[in-house]
Amino acid sequence: MRPGAVIRAAERTLSLLCALLMMPVLALCLEYAAEEKRIADGGFLSGEFRERKPLPEDAERGGAGEEAGAKPLDALKELNPDICAWLTVDGTHIDYPVVRGEDDSFYLSRNYAREESVSGAIFLSCGNSADFSDSYSLIYGHHMDNGTMFGDVALFLDEEFLAAHPAGVLITGEGTRNIRFFACVRTSEDDRVVYSLTSGASELAARADILPGAHFPPAPGQDAQIIALSTCFGARAEERAVLFGVLERALPWADSAGEDEV
Repeated sequence: MRPGAVIRAAERTLSLLCALLMMPVLALCLEYAAEEKRIADGGFLSGEFRERKPLPEDAERGGAGEEAGAKPLDALKELNPDICAWLTVDGTHIDYPVVRGEDDSFYLSRNYAREESVSGAIFLSCGNSADFSDSYSLIYGHHMDNGTMFGDVALFLDEEFLAAHPAGVLITGEGTRNIRFFACVRTSEDDRVVYSLTSGASELAARADILPGAHFPPAPGQDAQIIALSTCFGARAEERAVLFGVLERALPWADSAGEDEV
């Protein structure tokens, strides 16, 4: 065999060997990409839940269900009885049911259908009342890089963004509540004021004032009902971004329409 032919044969053999060695690496990359897509997709709500989303105007007609007297959350509770509200934050991807489990760990790794999911679900602290009658209600959600779940909470740390997006809506089994956001702060998971369900409006407002973040006046009154959206944030595992809002107006369902509460 001529020297040139030997060299070409050796080059082909080397190329084949390199290709064989690269196959496991390629397979690993494809598996990683598939896992990343699965995690990202987990933050999107399935069509079945999305189709049953209640609308604020449903309060005026007593619900969207076909059965007389049905309330908008009834259809969602058929899918999961742990669903206690629907939360929408204007100008963001935050548009999800809110669940309440028996503890604050179950829905960290399970979705609204109670299936295993890295993205988890948006959930109300188990120490809060499911009807949002408490003076302070704390809601948790994962920070997803694609903006799903509570990935957009950190956007409110910018004062211009907070000022441009001060509103949201919370639909509960009792009616519709408007939300006015007044602050978004950076804190840690061991913050004894932010993560204490006994904190009051004045205490929370004062705490928000001394933490880094954004503030949009006016601050809540002493007797205001506060809602807080908490998510992981930053390079350190214990860092949190928390968005505070006031639950302002209650529009009861049609069977008690006209008796609006403040």
